[in-house]
Amino acid sequence: MENIHEKEDRALGSSSDPELESIAGPKGNDPPIIDEDIESVNQSTLLYIRKNYVVFAAFFLVIVITFTWLSIYWKVYNLFFLPIFLAFLAYGYIQRNIRHAFMQQFARANNFSYQKKAPVEIFSAPYLEMGHSRKIEDVVSGKYLNFPVSFFTFSCTIGYGRGAKHIIFTACEIHYTANLPRIFLDSHHRDFLSADIHAKPLDGEVISLEGDFNKYFTLYVPRGFEIEALQIFAPDVMAKLNDNSKQFDLEFIGDHLYIYSSGTIDTKQGMRSIYELAKLLVIELAPVLERLK
Repeated sequence: MENIHEKEDRALGSSSDPELESIAGPKGNDPPIIDEDIESVNQSTLLYIRKNYVVFAAFFLVIVITFTWLSIYWKVYNLFFLPIFLAFLAYGYIQRNIRHAFMQQFARANNFSYQKKAPVEIFSAPYLEMGHSRKIEDVVSGKYLNFPVSFFTFSCTIGYGRGAKHIIFTACEIHYTANLPRIFLDSHHRDFLSADIHAKPLDGEVISLEGDFNKYFTLYVPRGFEIEALQIFAPDVMAKLNDNSKQFDLEFIGDHLYIYSSGTIDTKQGMRSIYELAKLLVIELAPVLERLK
């Protein structure tokens, strides 16, 4: 009989598999702009610019100095910000493409599929309905121990004008067979939305966790589901979450569990952490949820 570790090895796949090229780069996605292994999106972006645009960067530096001198000489200080603004746009464009390549590499290494963009409607998390100008990018999908798993980045804008807030977070969706009400485990380490937009369900009541885990997490549960929620977030599960996953928030909704992380995850270690948490939650919670069906 195949044990869990054998299944895990098979689910992770191997980056040397010749079939992975078609899996990680399906039709409709642009080819990656970088072939090197990406440990950090920011570091690889700087290396890419240094390698491919060093002459342009030097020329641009001359332009910045020229505009700075002209803005002082003519006393038109807005000129000083124009080249800086253009530099930020150029850097953001390159960084975004490096991030696409980074997520393609993550998909390829784990024998998952990759999609550069996807409709927001394919996911059911309530937080994906907020704001406007909503986008989902870098969707990586596959299975772990036969449970469908997807990673993606969501962004939106709340409000308009000067008071508008841009929200971006990374999420992992795990598809279970159970059908649960909305349960939210809020980590005190960091809110995945923003400091002034607190993430919690409006219809949830706070229940006390066993031990001292209330220092690190707040659990929101609909009335009447308290016992089942404590069975899901048992002390042994909470201990593992507290040891390794304080930076993530968790939400059950229907037959899905969502893991949330603030901003984009731009390092290989960061993606490893959220994937390890997803695997932990599959192994630990699948038997409990099966009993709750």
